[in-house]
Amino acid sequence: MRTIRILLCLATVLPLAACAEAIAENAHPRKFGLPIDGLSPAQLAQFERGRSKFSRLFTPQTGLGPLYNDNSCRACHGLGASGGPSERVVHLAGAMVNGGPSLLESKGGPMIQDFAVFGTKVEQVPQETTALATRMSPQVWGLGLVEAVAEKDIVSQMAPNDEKFKLGIRGIANWEEGKLGRFGMKAQKKDLKVFTEQAYDWELGITTPDRGTEPFPNQSPHKVAKAELSQDELLDVTFYQRYLDAPPRGPITAEARHGEQLFTANGCALCHSTELTTSPNEIGIPVGVKLHPYSDFLLHVMDEDLADQMVQGASTGQMWRTQPLWGLRVRTKFMHDGRANDLDDAIVMHGGEAEKVRDRYKALSPPEKDAMRSFLKSL
Repeated sequence: MRTIRILLCLATVLPLAACAEAIAENAHPRKFGLPIDGLSPAQLAQFERGRSKFSRLFTPQTGLGPLYNDNSCRACHGLGASGGPSERVVHLAGAMVNGGPSLLESKGGPMIQDFAVFGTKVEQVPQETTALATRMSPQVWGLGLVEAVAEKDIVSQMAPNDEKFKLGIRGIANWEEGKLGRFGMKAQKKDLKVFTEQAYDWELGITTPDRGTEPFPNQSPHKVAKAELSQDELLDVTFYQRYLDAPPRGPITAEARHGEQLFTANGCALCHSTELTTSPNEIGIPVGVKLHPYSDFLLHVMDEDLADQMVQGASTGQMWRTQPLWGLRVRTKFMHDGRANDLDDAIVMHGGEAEKVRDRYKALSPPEKDAMRSFLKSL
């Protein structure tokens, strides 16, 4: 195949750079959605069970609803391969009640589901709502590796240094029940099992043994007599997500390498950290694996125009977790709600703590901006 690609380049008299890109692409044979290396036969079997359940299509007869956003996990996490992102958006509501933030659980919030099974009214935004958020569905590739990074290694990135001080970059951690939050747009969830249970509940209306209620329109969740997803099924789906490998890099051209240098020199890597390492953990992820999510998994104050006023843990309405950039190349919309249609727009929308770094990018020459975007498109 490698020979054919090279001959095709020569036969069509493409520029040498195009040939180099074809060879570079062939040098990265890994695909999206594969398991991490080193799984035993029993672990691979559980991974495949989880993959199958991740794609399972639910119906009202098998527990879907009464309120829901789609009928399977993969429907919202499948761009590029199973476990990928999507451009599907969800809507969350919140309010200030008695002087404090509320997710309006008694009014059917915070998730405002798009659909309802026959005979159930579609949910409406509660009248008490003061914050309404729109968020795009993220990928779940590589999240087990992220879960296996020691808390201290993420928290240590809060330490100030001269460069961060000069640029006004701070960053804080979010916590859930005493454990570091690292999942979700506001780093509000501590582990993938909890995150998976919540997704089944809010997105599909599917109950689990530890989460035995399902959403009803604009009223408190209703308890069910029997869980619609067994504990074994939940553990299989969680295992599948935990052991999904990180998304592989795409073609790394000379322009992309130059763009990566600019990315670091510009200050982008101060928040979009280039490397973390797995530590001893309780979920069985190998120790010492180097991962490159391009995120510090901390909260940062962003531009006021990006604020959604949702308060989740330590996160204010203007704070967002640094979004991981790996797997970026499968997307065509960017930012937390998909408001940016290209990478240039997405970068320029950064503000708040990122304002000075953003202004550095705006001052780059057109070829330098092209190089940085080429790097981002290789992730």
